[in-house]
Amino acid sequence: MVSTIMLARLHTGRLSTNISQAAAGNNPESTSSASSSSKYLSYGTLNSAVRAGLSSKNLSALLAQLQQTTSTNASSTVEAPIAKLDSKQFMTALKKTIVNDDENAQSAAKSKAILAALKDGTLAVVDPFKGEKVNAWDPTSKDATAGKTEKVTKATWSAFLNEHLKKDSNGAFLKLKDGAYVDAKTGENAYFTKVNGRDYYLTWPTGITIMGEDA
Repeated sequence: MVSTIMLARLHTGRLSTNISQAAAGNNPESTSSASSSSKYLSYGTLNSAVRAGLSSKNLSALLAQLQQTTSTNASSTVEAPIAKLDSKQFMTALKKTIVNDDENAQSAAKSKAILAALKDGTLAVVDPFKGEKVNAWDPTSKDATAGKTEKVTKATWSAFLNEHLKKDSNGAFLKLKDGAYVDAKTGENAYFTKVNGRDYYLTWPTGITIMGEDA
């Protein structure tokens, strides 16, 4: 007869593998989020273990071990926000994010315009949570001048967007043909994106040629 310890080891091994695959994105029926893994852990592990006849003590130990595995895998796949907005590390991550945002002709045109602004030093980046703003610079250019952060009013993300993005007659954020928005205060092009898990607001001058026409 299979012992309780052997059953516990069997379930631990199988479910740890599944959770690791989920965190790595290798399981098509799972997501990489900690919440999805936790849900799988709560129901799948518990139900399987109950059917196997494990004691409550062994169930608790099994769940604790798998929860620790889930937490470790989830944290290892999430990049921490970059502390300094004016650092080369941030500019490198920002440029990578922009370059990767070209999945269709519309987003590719917008990315091209943002990269052009980054290259000539006219791309502004705002972190409303920390109340900081910087003129972005191309980290791969030897001639680029690194911008310095300046203080701006702190705000929640939704409040900041509602204040800064221009709206149409229906109250929706006005969107341009390339997918960019319009900054209500300056009239410049605007967009927002995530860099290492944190939201940032970008603005750059109008008049950059996109898809053969002026923006």
